[in-house]
Amino acid sequence: SEANAVLELVDVPGQALEGDEIAVTVRVRAGGSEGARTQVVLEEYEDEERLRVLAEAEVALSTEGERVVLIAPAGSGALGESQRRFRISVPPLEGESLVDDNQHEFSVHISPARIRVLFVEGYPRWEYRFVKNLLLRADRNIDVQCFLLSATRDFPQESSRDLPPLTEVPTSREALLEN
Repeated sequence: SEANAVLELVDVPGQALEGDEIAVTVRVRAGGSEGARTQVVLEEYEDEERLRVLAEAEVALSTEGERVVLIAPAGSGALGESQRRFRISVPPLEGESLVDDNQHEFSVHISPARIRVLFVEGYPRWEYRFVKNLLLRADRNIDVQCFLLSATRDFPQESSRDLPPLTEVPTSREALLEN
């Protein structure tokens, strides 16, 4: 059979938070070249024409295909970029005439939005302390405000570094959205 490498996009996120890595999962299948190996290359468009290599992986060629995950590191572009454009490809096999299926181009929407968490708990149970500490140590894209209902009025409620501690539980839509 004629040599033909086929690159299939298996999993590409439609969007990511600013500063996140992006995992791209592909499957490489090939007819007529079982046992050979090839490189999968993930590139990012720096502008309309220039590409920069972000990741490479070697895969074995087979008819059932091999899955591989390539990681695009956090964007180095200007903050506020609304999307990142990528190309993932495998080189043509020797004697391959159908090369349209050797590459895919795709975009990932980049959201500058931060994840905001309001964590309200009645008593300082073990679970509360565990989850609160996990959230407060989480990455910089997560803003957290905690409120312990059983605490005394002068108890310093905990929050992320840049947020003021709560003095009461926000109950109106406006109060919830303002922080």
